[in-house]
Amino acid sequence: MGCGGSPAAKDVVLSSAHCIFPLPTSTLVTIKRQDLNSNDGEEIKVKEFIRHPSYNDDTLDFDYALLALERATTQDI
Repeated sequence: MGCGGSPAAKDVVLSSAHCIFPLPTSTLVTIKRQDLNSNDGEEIKVKEFIRHPSYNDDTLDFDYALLALERATTQDI
């Protein structure tokens, strides 16, 4: 995917809906990786993508999505 996100809970990440259009079949999120050239942080598989129901791909109105993770992060967020 290559987009950023913000933790909304230990098992949910808030991101942009345009980043998950079309819906990917499998995605990992990485928590607490500051340097993209490192292996720091924790990778967790996304179990569900939830786009805002009013998301509009043409105008990018309501460009929000929640990524429900398979498990909670162990990182301090």
